[in-house]
Amino acid sequence: MEATTKSRFKNYLFIIVLGIIFIVFGLVKTGVKESFEGLIRILTTPDGLITDFFVQGNIGGAFLNSGLLIIIATLLFLVFKKDMSGQVLASLFLFGGFSLFGKNLINVWPIIIGVFIFSLIKKEDFKDLIATALMGCTMAPAVSEVLFYPGLNLGIAVIASLVLGLFIGLVLPLVSRVAFNFHDGFNLYNIGFTGGIILTVVVSILKVFGFNVKTRELWSTGNNELFAWFLIIIFIGLIIYGFTCEKEIRKKLKQITISTGTAPSDFYTNYGRGATLVNMGLLGILSVVFILIVGASLNGPTIGGVLTIVGFGAAGKHIRSVSYILIGALLGQIFHMWDLTRPTIILGALFATGLAPIAGAYGPIFGIMAAIVHISVVQNTGELHFGLNLYNNGFAEGMVALFMNGFVKILGFKHQTDPLIRKIVEKEEGIR
Repeated sequence: MEATTKSRFKNYLFIIVLGIIFIVFGLVKTGVKESFEGLIRILTTPDGLITDFFVQGNIGGAFLNSGLLIIIATLLFLVFKKDMSGQVLASLFLFGGFSLFGKNLINVWPIIIGVFIFSLIKKEDFKDLIATALMGCTMAPAVSEVLFYPGLNLGIAVIASLVLGLFIGLVLPLVSRVAFNFHDGFNLYNIGFTGGIILTVVVSILKVFGFNVKTRELWSTGNNELFAWFLIIIFIGLIIYGFTCEKEIRKKLKQITISTGTAPSDFYTNYGRGATLVNMGLLGILSVVFILIVGASLNGPTIGGVLTIVGFGAAGKHIRSVSYILIGALLGQIFHMWDLTRPTIILGALFATGLAPIAGAYGPIFGIMAAIVHISVVQNTGELHFGLNLYNNGFAEGMVALFMNGFVKILGFKHQTDPLIRKIVEKEEGIR
């Protein structure tokens, strides 16, 4: 049953509070004037992978950009009367996270408007496409790249970037639905896979006309203690809030943990608000601890990765499946396959959790294998779209999920073959 306006606002309120916390944190850390100056630099500079807004602007500007976009996106759901769900939560946290290294208050709008126009043409309810639109802003750097392309007349640049963004938004919903069939829900970042496909085609065409993008790697270091405390306090707050929402949290949390998490998964609707928020908070703490243990940096991109993991804690990820993936990344480090302090590698490890359904369905061995295959593949896919697809990991994961799913089926495995949970599932399903 659809929620009332009052109850709907209550469900979204903690997201608005999160956005306000981000804004206040940024302004206090950097100062009001400096934060707005940083925000201007963020808005007026190309920002393909990897562009840490803490460097391109400053910490205050980055959190100001993220906090404002979180609030605006939340209001968009409220205005169009969309009830809270796991997918909505995932899209909001992902939107806020990537607003620290790629999405900004200017470059997201052509894509969102494009999806809105699609809804009018196809006569679909836009409220059901808002999450897709927000996630589709993975391609927002393409808008900025054209808008600020060197030597391009300003008027032409504005028109060209707007047309490109609208085109992306128009084709996004249909392409994403087709792309989903490639991986059967084993890649939680389906829009990243979609964005990679779209931009590989678009960029290939633009290259014919001489379009070229310089690679970049803006990566800040030295703020781990500050950001660790800031994030862990937020995640502890989520856990406490979750326990106040409803009873039987532990039982529902166990149900989340033994689920496969294959998309579309909606923990919020199926297991309740409280258990979902606790799961999200626990995933946030696990992610931060992982970054600290491996000696990587907490900055715009990695915090974006953490927030993405947290968001999908409402739509497919849980402690068990994510742990298998992170163990795979650690084993790669132990056997000198890669260095987890490198930007591409640590981001690959964090975003490899988009393959959590493989671990959730088939257990630790396949979860570890998925992480190793993914981190190997993702290092080579960014060149296809010039780094203009922020969810490059999602693009790589679409291919990895297709490969892993086929491999597992050849071996004859079925869902829920994880030996650690098989007995629990059999007991609950009444199988003997």
